[in-house]
Parts: sequence; C-alpha cells; structure tokens
Amino acid sequence: MPSANRFSWADHKNYWWRWHCTIATSDVFYIATRQTTGSQQALQICAHVLLDQEDSVAVEDPGYPGGRQAFLAPGAQLIPVPVDDEGMQVAELIRRRNTVRAAYITPSHQYPLGVTMSASRRMQLLNWAALKGTWIIEDDYDSEYRFGSRPIVSLQGLDKDARVVYIGTWAERFKL
Repeated sequence: MPSANRFSWADHKNYWWRWHCTIATSDVFYIATRQTTGSQQALQICAHVLLDQEDSVAVEDPGYPGGRQAFLAPGAQLIPVPVDDEGMQVAELIRRRNTVRAAYITPSHQYPLGVTMSASRRMQLLNWAALKGTWIIEDDYDSEYRFGSRPIVSLQGLDKDARVVYIGTWAERFKL
C-alpha cells in the first residue's frame, strides 16, 4: 500500500469502495482537507451548503456535540432523535417531524454510545430521505476501528437516490 501522501485519486476511490462500498463517479464529489479540523470542517461545509437559516436537522440524542455546533452555525433548528441499541430511532423521526432538511448520523459507530445502526433502520432512513427529499449526512468517523470484522457498508454505498453526503476521516488512519 502506498504511503498516505502518495495516494492518487484512483487509489483513494478504490480504497473507499473496497472497504466502505462508497460510490465515486463524476457526479459524486469528495471534500478533502489535510488540516487537523478534517471531518469537523466537512460538517461545517455541509451545514453552510445544504442548510438555510431555520431549516431543521435531525440529530442523534445523545450525539456528537461538534456536529450540533456545525448545524447551529448557519441558524438551523436541531431536532433530537433518540438512539437505542439499533441506532437512531427512525420511526420516531418519521412520526415527529415531516419538514426536516437533513439528518446527521454516525451509523457505523454511533457517538457516544458506540452502537451500530441496524440494516433495517438504515434502509428505513434511506427510503424516508428519498421520499421526503431530505439529505442524510453520514459521519463515518471511525468505522474502520472494528475488531474481528470488516467495516460496515456505508449508507452512501447503499443509497440509490443520491441523498447521502459521506464524511470519512482518512487522516487519522495514516497520522497525516
């Protein structure tokens, strides 16, 4: 495997496809940063590009405080959605609010509880997002740190309707 500093675009694309089943085509783009703010900066960019003031964003409860801060910056309203041993309770999200512009999740290793979102909830969330035209912001911050199994397939790799924005932290793996 080449060093992190010498990966070509093709190496990068193949790496994410092989391990996370992410899709990289000409109409899918990645935001890459080499600063220490990495995924936090990507969250801030997503918040400012995808959201208008007073848009609603579903967030995991409990969830990553940095994600909440990123979505509050452009004036979004946070909609906390409970998390249990299968991840975000998508049925609760659907029942409570129909005007959500985006949902921010950490499905492979939920922060801070560490649970993995079940396959049925992943599909339920993807179907809901497609039906409502809602964005899913998938923060795959440490899915590779699994012992005894391969990383979980990303939501972005399962998404047939181009509703998922995938954020992964590559720099931590290589200590850039």
